[in-house]
Amino acid sequence: MKILFTYDYGKEKMDAIRKLGYDITFIREKEVSDENIPKDIEAICCYNPFGRFDISKLKKLKWIQLSSTGYDHVPMEFVKNNNVIVTNNKGGYSKPIGEWIVMSILNIYKNFKYFVKKQEDKNWKLNKDLLELVDKNILFLGTGTVASEGAKRLQGFECNIRGINSDGRDVKFFDRCAPMDKSMDEVS
Repeated sequence: MKILFTYDYGKEKMDAIRKLGYDITFIREKEVSDENIPKDIEAICCYNPFGRFDISKLKKLKWIQLSSTGYDHVPMEFVKNNNVIVTNNKGGYSKPIGEWIVMSILNIYKNFKYFVKKQEDKNWKLNKDLLELVDKNILFLGTGTVASEGAKRLQGFECNIRGINSDGRDVKFFDRCAPMDKSMDEVS
């Protein structure tokens, strides 16, 4: 199978893919064009090069592997009409974004900017206005992989973690979930 990669995953990983029998063409995503893509490419591993070339010229294309979680940038009419399989990176960013959620909440509750400024000024005056996360209510609009990873990481802070999803189904790491059509009062 001939695969176009638009991102270099490093010599070791690219060599491992070659050892599996795949013929790899590497073109940086921002350099992809109609002129440099081999017309016999059968698979593309990319983020979003689709505005840079005419995908209809790839008559042997069978598979698009996205490094993104979203796929709204994929030319879906071509994909459907040509039975091209599209796979994405669902969950690939969930753990780092889950950590980012916790960091952002702590930055707000612990007034991080205030302390950075005080440190720069060498002013060590006590601040008694800091908030704690214990017993605070945290609501996630959606309970997918990103929200679940954020909720999982917030468990240790003894928060009340709520989630809203399409049907109110229970999701691991959430204390309670409600469907989208319920009012906020019904989620607490």
